[in-house]
Amino acid sequence: MSAKLQVLEANSTWTFKHLPPSFHQSQADHSLFTLVTHTNITVVLLYVDDILVAGNALPQIEFFKNLLSTHFKTKDLGSLKFFIGLEVACSSADESLLPDPSIYCRLVGRLLYLAIIRPEIVYAVNILSQFMHAPRIPHMYVATRVLRYIKGSPGQGIFFSSFSTTQVTAYTDSDWVSCPTICRSTTGYFIQLGTNLISWHTKKQTTVARSSAEAEYRAMTVTTCELT
Repeated sequence: MSAKLQVLEANSTWTFKHLPPSFHQSQADHSLFTLVTHTNITVVLLYVDDILVAGNALPQIEFFKNLLSTHFKTKDLGSLKFFIGLEVACSSADESLLPDPSIYCRLVGRLLYLAIIRPEIVYAVNILSQFMHAPRIPHMYVATRVLRYIKGSPGQGIFFSSFSTTQVTAYTDSDWVSCPTICRSTTGYFIQLGTNLISWHTKKQTTVARSSAEAEYRAMTVTTCELT
C-alpha cells in the first residue's frame, strides 16, 4: 500500500531530525528514508514538496503521516497515482506468495521433464521456471493452465518417421527485450533431421542486446554451436 502527501506550508526546514530515530536515511539517496521492523517496512521518498509513503503496514504509514502533520501543514492525496512524471497503476489481482512454494517447484520440475517430449510447452515452462525462488498465486494459476492444456491434448508429441531423409535443417529466432524485468532477449531454435525434430531450445540471452539485429546474431550463434 502507498500514499502521497503534499506539503502546503512549512514552518521549518525538513531535515532528518523530524523523523524518529528508528527511520534510517539511505546512503545512496539522501531523500530516501526507511523504517524496518521484524515484520513491516515503511519507505519515505521526498521530492521538493511531494512525499511518497509506501509500506506493508497501514498503522506505520498512518503513524508517519500524523508525525509529519505536527511539523507541517500537509494534504493527503490518497493512493499513489502519479509521482515525478510516473503513472502508477495498481492491480487488483492477488499477488501474494504461495503458502507452500514447494508445490509450485515440484510441478514446474515435472513440466521441465515433460518438455523433453512436448516442445510446444518449452516457452511457457521456461517463463514459469524463472519464479521458482518466490512463486506467487498468478504463477500457480498459469502452471495449472499448462496442466489443463496437456490433459486436453494427450495426442501431441514428437513423431519420428522411419522414411525421413538425413538432411539437417535449423530454424532460429529471437524476441528482442522480451523480459520487462531485466531487458534481456529470448533465443529460440529448433533443429530437424529430415522431418524429425531432434533439438530445440528457448532461453533468455546472457547479456542485454542493444538492437534487434544484435539479438538475432546471438540467437544464430547459439544455434550454430548446437549444429556444430
